[in-house]
Amino acid sequence: MSLSNSPSLDDYKHGIPDKPRDPVSHRKGFRIILLGLLVIVAGMGLYNFLHTEAASLLAGQGALTGQVVDQQGMPLKAQVFVMGVDRPVQAGADGSFTYTNIPAGERSLVIIFNGTASEYPVQVQAGTTVNVGKVTFTVVTPTP
Repeated sequence: MSLSNSPSLDDYKHGIPDKPRDPVSHRKGFRIILLGLLVIVAGMGLYNFLHTEAASLLAGQGALTGQVVDQQGMPLKAQVFVMGVDRPVQAGADGSFTYTNIPAGERSLVIIFNGTASEYPVQVQAGTTVNVGKVTFTVVTPTP
């Protein structure tokens, strides 16, 4: 028996225990806890990496940003879609929007406001955010 595995006097201060302490199982429990913490830290690191521009470049994805305005240059709180991507983005009160995780290539930006839609061609570049600037949407007022 090695010195590190030998019992101490504290183990026997209340008499001889029914079952002596097993140092192997104690180390095994410590290793399991350490492995669990390592998995959690690695998962958090992967999550953070997936939200970087480098990950977008590797995945072939990019982003679009811009502002939706009417013919007079007033901002519109419109819905913004990209054809082929199944989640819309709502433009803010100032008309600005940011659309992330879009597959790179030629895409169609679709703006919807008051039941009317307009389509605009855009080029999405992998790993970058393309600013499309001000997108002028022609507001159609319904006739009674």
